[in-house]
Order: sequence, then structure tokens, then C-alpha cells
Amino acid sequence: MSESVNLRNVLLIVLTAVLLFAGPTYVIFILVDILRVNYFVSLVFGFGLFLIGLALLFRLLRDRVIP
Repeated sequence: MSESVNLRNVLLIVLTAVLLFAGPTYVIFILVDILRVNYFVSLVFGFGLFLIGLALLFRLLRDRVIP
């Protein structure tokens, strides 16, 4: 494997972790407390980020990037 493929895989894994863990927690906090967005809207947005992270995780598992 070339270094660019390895770097891409590492970045995708980090992005997946951020979407799965920071999406439903910190993003909701930032939207509600700092930006004063409606709580329900922030929950939907956080849940959407979580689902994107889950889809990315399943793709990485399917492509055997994560053993």
C-alpha cells in the first residue's frame, strides 16, 4: 500500500470516531448552549451525524480497512 492510501484510511477512521462520539455529544452542546439553536433541531442534527458515522464505520469494516 502506498502512503497516500494509508493516510486516507487513517483520516477516515479518525473522521468516523469524531462523528460517532463528538457528533451526538459536543455538537449538540455547541448548538444549544453557544449558538442558541432549538434543542430538538440540535438533537436531530447530532443524530444525523451519528448515523453518518455509523454508515462510514460499516463501510470501513466492509472494505476491511478496520480488521
